[in-house]
Amino acid sequence: MPQRSNSFQKLVKILNERLDGSWIVSESKMFTDSITGEKREVDIVIESKFGSHNIIISIECRDHKRKCDTPWVESMKSKHDSLPTSKLVLWSASGFYKPALLKAEKLNIDTVTPDNIDEVEWSKLSKSLRNGTIELLDSKLSFFIDVENENKEKIRYDNNECNYVLQEIESGNTFDIQSVKQYIANDPQIGGSLLKHSSLGENDFWINYIHPNKCFLINENNVKLSVFRIGFGVKAKVERSALNITSILHQGKVSSLAVGEFPDKKMEMFIEETKGSEPIVLTGIVKK
Repeated sequence: MPQRSNSFQKLVKILNERLDGSWIVSESKMFTDSITGEKREVDIVIESKFGSHNIIISIECRDHKRKCDTPWVESMKSKHDSLPTSKLVLWSASGFYKPALLKAEKLNIDTVTPDNIDEVEWSKLSKSLRNGTIELLDSKLSFFIDVENENKEKIRYDNNECNYVLQEIESGNTFDIQSVKQYIANDPQIGGSLLKHSSLGENDFWINYIHPNKCFLINENNVKLSVFRIGFGVKAKVERSALNITSILHQGKVSSLAVGEFPDKKMEMFIEETKGSEPIVLTGIVKK
């Protein structure tokens, strides 16, 4: 059975991961029901050891527009009675009805309801991303090196499987073309410029790299050839997606998870905002 997840559940998982490094946090973990023997999925499981005892905190999340009612609390209690849960915690994005809160309290179940972030004036970054879009740039580089031999004949080297060595004429310092390629690929200014000038879909560019000092290329026969151009061909693919953002105000912090869906991957951005502090932003690409 495929594991279930949603942005609210994943955000709750991230929040618990950031609380204490001594606990192991898992999402959509399967436990065996002690009565039926079937596998039961728990949204978030937090595990640790206290002496020789395993402590298992199970968290169930509900991201519904309506508040959670008593039957849901009772169903979660019944489910975890036959699972190895030490403590059950219920998170609801919309809160709980009063009878459900009373039932949970009597059953020793903790309940958590995030506060509304709309009234939080300092949570500006999360709010600015609502109804926003994200663009991803995927680029591939190939290189070419134009040189002149002693007869002033122009020769182009463009075998990308070869790691050509270049040498500065005055200092004698050497470097390889792959290190330059890596430098180009990791330069955020170049990535930003490519994204700015690209349209959606496939795009072709080329970059002229100018080294600070004049160089020789040392070829396979150990002959030095004068370099007059180092260029990189760039195949850039731009994809765009609407952002789906989920935010939680909990313990004085606004935590948000913004997700952009693409055909073969998704981009996830975690944002933590605290009053008077710069936002913490973590991003990652997840393959589907």
